[in-house]
Amino acid sequence: MSHNESSGAGANGTVTSTVVGYEDVVRRGWRSPGGWWWAALLLVPLLFGLIGATVMRGGVESDLTARSLAALKAAGLDGAAVTFDGRDGRISLPPGMDAAKALSVVAGVDGVRVADIGGGSIAAPASSPSIAAPAASPTVVVPTVVPFGLSRTAAGIVLTGSVPDEATRSALVAAVKAAAPGVTVTDQLTVTASAPATGLPTAATLGALVAALPDGAAAAYQNGTITLTGQVASEAAKAAAGAAAAAAFPSAKVANGLTVSAPVVAAECAGLPAALADSQKANPFYFAVNVTTLTAAQQAQIKDLAGKITACLGKGGAPSAVLVTGHADPSGNAAINEKLSGARAEAVRAALVAAGVPADKITTSAKGSSDPTADNSTAEGRALNRRVDISVK
Repeated sequence: MSHNESSGAGANGTVTSTVVGYEDVVRRGWRSPGGWWWAALLLVPLLFGLIGATVMRGGVESDLTARSLAALKAAGLDGAAVTFDGRDGRISLPPGMDAAKALSVVAGVDGVRVADIGGGSIAAPASSPSIAAPAASPTVVVPTVVPFGLSRTAAGIVLTGSVPDEATRSALVAAVKAAAPGVTVTDQLTVTASAPATGLPTAATLGALVAALPDGAAAAYQNGTITLTGQVASEAAKAAAGAAAAAAFPSAKVANGLTVSAPVVAAECAGLPAALADSQKANPFYFAVNVTTLTAAQQAQIKDLAGKITACLGKGGAPSAVLVTGHADPSGNAAINEKLSGARAEAVRAALVAAGVPADKITTSAKGSSDPTADNSTAEGRALNRRVDISVK
């Protein structure tokens, strides 16, 4: 052991020495730290860790918010808002936006743990490497009440939508079957207690709507509007369907989107107007002065034209009427001329009926001398004006 030595003179002149051990010197130079030092040693790292976690959490929330909003916008859900508490997102939607779709979009953003809206939540996909799969199955709120719909095709009629009770469902299905006997009716109506009891058609009014809708047409009721789509054969059919829809849904707005389709013209009807015109251009129905009877050649010509007309009747593009118009020259007074022109028209009408054209399809008129096609100042011109014209409409 080494020592430090010190010496000095005593009071009596003697010299004394003190021997001090090395351990004593070291022990006197080091002092045990106080309690404040230990507290600082523990708290400073904790403080830095807390600050770092807060900064990191805020950055994660901002990043998830930005990426979630971008994903919602890309999915057509622009206008939705989302906030994050850590990696848990909460979505706010404007009225009418698809909640289930919004939940799915946000939950699919990388880093999101859970997305929540209106009490329903959906967890992020389990395949995301940075998150843990949720312990509970996700739930998505799906509306249970669907609009009322009716579609009609060549295959049959399909009913869809929600009704409040079994009695309503049975009555509506029975009404459709009664209005369309022999047609297959597919009942896809669902009984839902929350379905409104008002606003639906009665059995009688629904039956009338079914009768007014042709194959290929449909009616759908939603949000106070009954919408008609498809094709009908005429403007009258379109108007009738619109009136039936208004009666079936009296408190609703009618959006009549039915279109009038062009009729399919049969081959027998396609060239009928031209055939009549060509025949009369080659051999006009002319009459001698004061004559109202037909020649044998004219009788044969009318029989030929009647065959073309009857071949078209009842087919697509058939005329609604056959028009027979009589004319006269101005030689006599107006009353005589009108009488002559009328008698000539009736002679042609009788020949058409005899050849098979239904009498109720023929309309006659007498023009007198009011519609000349040639110059009445010459005998030749007046001869051309004593005539009968046959046409269809």
